[in-house]
Amino acid sequence: MKQKWCNQSKLNLSIDIIMLLLLMPLAGIGFLIKYVLIPGIQRNERYGAGVELEFWGLTRHQWGSIHLIISIVFLVLLLLHIILHWKMIVGIFKRMIPDKALRAISATLIAGAGLLMIAFPLFVKPEIVTRESLHLNRKIRQETLQIAPPGEIRKEVSKEANKDVVVSPPGGTE
Repeated sequence: MKQKWCNQSKLNLSIDIIMLLLLMPLAGIGFLIKYVLIPGIQRNERYGAGVELEFWGLTRHQWGSIHLIISIVFLVLLLLHIILHWKMIVGIFKRMIPDKALRAISATLIAGAGLLMIAFPLFVKPEIVTRESLHLNRKIRQETLQIAPPGEIRKEVSKEANKDVVVSPPGGTE
């Protein structure tokens, strides 16, 4: 019996260490994608058009694929971690919520929310929006906008329509 407990403890510790080691590159790659390998519009503003950013020869999307693979491995290990600690989880849950009916409702809500969050991306369809390049639209707006002091009417010339826009002074009162 003691041998089985010792082996399970070693397995739990090994899984926990691997999960910790996976969590570090998961966060690091997330920061890399967010702050270093920045998306198109930000990249064009900072470095100019026609530039592709890479780190160690991999693009933002390739790092995203690595991020996804690491997160799937992490989730599998997390599930194994929960299975190995199931008796402890059930015992603590019983002490936290003594009422059996409330405990069943809570467990169902937690499991349902977890499954929904994991399965959500599989059932979502993207919204397809056709428009001109956002960078191009911003440039046209900046060229056609005539700046007016607060409280005055400014003219915004656009291809779609001519509009008068009221600019409020700071504080929202005129």
